[in-house]
Formats: sequence, structure tokens, C-alpha cells
Amino acid sequence: MGGALGVAVPLRSGGAILEHALLAAALLADRARASRARPPTRRGAPRRIGAPPRPAGSVTREDVVQLVDRLFRTDEWRTVPNAITAVRLLLLPVFVVLVVGAHYWSSLLVIAVVFFTDFLDGFVARRTGATSELGRWLDPVADRLTVIVVMVSLALGDLLNWPVVVLILLPDVLLSLYALVRFGGAPFPVTRVGKVRTALIFVGLLMLLVGHAAVDQWRGVAGSEGLDVAGQVMILVSAFVLLLGLIGHYVAAVIYGRALVARHREDRRAG
Repeated sequence: MGGALGVAVPLRSGGAILEHALLAAALLADRARASRARPPTRRGAPRRIGAPPRPAGSVTREDVVQLVDRLFRTDEWRTVPNAITAVRLLLLPVFVVLVVGAHYWSSLLVIAVVFFTDFLDGFVARRTGATSELGRWLDPVADRLTVIVVMVSLALGDLLNWPVVVLILLPDVLLSLYALVRFGGAPFPVTRVGKVRTALIFVGLLMLLVGHAAVDQWRGVAGSEGLDVAGQVMILVSAFVLLLGLIGHYVAAVIYGRALVARHREDRRAG
């Protein structure tokens, strides 16, 4: 599965862009929750003098201060689970560099550590009770970011077609934006279909990486023809697994979308 575009996307200042995007998303979510918590204003009520309405979606210094207070000052954020999550995030750029540089076996080792830390931070938090507001906010962000980084890395390394990346990301982006605007980004319970599709997509991506690693190492090596063929077969099987995951992805998107619409209707009837 060669890359459809084969374009090296500049990665400079990507971290800064991501940081601002995550901060803006968190602020918009807080704004939406606060607006739902306030009682509705009577139509025709006089507006407070000297306080012009803020534009929708605007972010002020006060919003930033409140977000920082909530994440870093409401409780102890310097916990072992948060440190593990930070290590997971720091390993993602390493994975990108390794995949783009065709160091496939090394990238597999890094992504294995990333997946292990994803399990480890939750395990430590449950066993020690070291939970925090920052951890509750950061862990799901790290999960989604891991999925995005893995797919984009494979596309940048010409191992995955860009249209596949777009097809996988599109439902998540649209549903997340709708949930953010309407419900302040409140999460929905994970369904069985959602768990299965996530497992299929991850297994397909890892099989794709392992297959290319095998082909890259053993193609043309005397006596290793069987390993080369096994790698090629794994690449073909990974395409089938990704196809199943993509189908499940859109089935799950329909389920989540219907849940969002149903909740929106309930809120309208209640309001």
C-alpha cells in the first residue's frame, strides 16, 4: 500500500499548533458546560451596562486562567500516572521520526512501549488512587493523539494511503466538533462496536508495519525468501483487517451520531 501523495508534510511548529488546538478545545468545552449551567435569561431583560457580549467561541485571559487553575491547582497533578502519560506523549515524535526514516523494527519497539504505558497509567491510577483533573483530561487526549500520530506517520512513510487516513479521521472530527459545540465535549459510553473497530484498526496498522519491516529486512537476502513472502502476505492481510475496521468505524460513527441527535432532542424537550 504505497502512499497516495508521497508529500513530506513540514512538521515545524506542529507541536505549538497542537498545543493551541487542544487548549482552545478545552476552553470551548468549559464555555459550553458553563452556558448550560446558567439559568436562561428572560427575553427582553436589560443588558448590564459596560459589559458587551463576547463573540461566540472567543477566548479571554480569564478563560485561560480558569483552565490552568482547574487542571493544575484544584488537586495534585504531579502524579505517577500523569508522568507515565507524559512519557507516552514524548515517545510519539520518536515514532514519527523512526517510521519516516524506515527504521521499522525500532518504531515497533517504541509503539509497543507507548501501548504498554497506555495500560500502565490507568493501572497505577486505579491501584494507588492517584487520580487528578489533569489526568482525566489528558488521558483521552493522549489516546486520540496516539491513533492520529500512528496513521499519519505510516502515511508520511509511504506505508499507508492518505485517503485511508482521511476516511478514518473524518467521522471522529465531525462527531467531536458536534459534541464540543452542542454538549461541551461530554464523552459518550464506549460501545462494543467501537471497541472492536478500534482493535481492528490498531491490529491492521501494526500488521502493516510488521509486514513492511519484514519485507525491508529480508527482501533479496539469500535463504530468506520465505520471510519476505510472509511479510508481503501480512501486508495483504493488514489491508483486509483495516477494511473491516473501517466498516466498523462508520457503523460506530452512526451509533454515536444517533446518540448525539437523541440527546440533542432530549435537551430541546427539557429546555
